Amino acid sequence: MLSGILKTIIQNNLNRTILLQSQRYKSTLQPKMIRLQQKFQEKNNLPIHLKGGAKDKLLFLTTMGLTGCGLVYTLVFLAGYIIFD
Repeated sequence: MLSGILKTIIQNNLNRTILLQSQRYKSTLQPKMIRLQQKFQEKNNLPIHLKGGAKDKLLFLTTMGLTGCGLVYTLVFLAGYIIFD
């Protein structure tokens, strides 16, 4: 009984403290940053690396293409050592 009352008192004080601290905080983000934050947090079943639009898609495809080329080049280089050794 006493522990339940004590728990309730502590929880109420904790909630009040959190509420007061959140009321003191004011956002200093620029409007552009707020728009971008909302855009990237909306649920639209896109991976995060493609939510930026065409630029992000181009950057992603370029990165994957260069990674693939590097993988092929590495395999050819290693195959050359194995075959001509």
